[in-house]
Amino acid sequence: MTATQIELVKALHEPEAYNNSPKSIKLLETTTSYLFRADDQLYKIKKRGNEYATLAVKEAFCHEECRLSRRFNPNWQLEVLPVKAQNAKLKIGDVEGETIEYALKMEALPDQWLLSQLLVKTRLQKKILRALQLGLRKFMPFRLQKIEPQSPENPNLSGHSVTTCFFN
Repeated sequence: MTATQIELVKALHEPEAYNNSPKSIKLLETTTSYLFRADDQLYKIKKRGNEYATLAVKEAFCHEECRLSRRFNPNWQLEVLPVKAQNAKLKIGDVEGETIEYALKMEALPDQWLLSQLLVKTRLQKKILRALQLGLRKFMPFRLQKIEPQSPENPNLSGHSVTTCFFN
């Protein structure tokens, strides 16, 4: 059995698709993934496309993302789970049925700590950016720089200075 992206998304909105039968399921979407927040757990599923051309490639990327995420926090509970189809139903982490997809399961961050929420509430301060920079420096060197209004880097700041990051 194969499921279209629409069928997959619809099926994973149902509590029966999860082992813990969550009370709340919220869908977030990035350009490359679907994120299903099921109570306090997050299930990330790679979208179909050229980057993830086969199920085996998706599985490999899930395992690699799991490995890389553990470099940031070795205690973070992450696991790669199959999405199984059986009797026209989908279930994440089931042992029976045909594997039609893979999901990366992780503990969900509280909404207030999502970067999108921090930006909306303008709570993303320079000290937080500096902490991110220091933590990420191990993996990808970059620096923070304050850009003054009407500077050569960006002459269209309407009289405001901003802090941006540059990758080295």
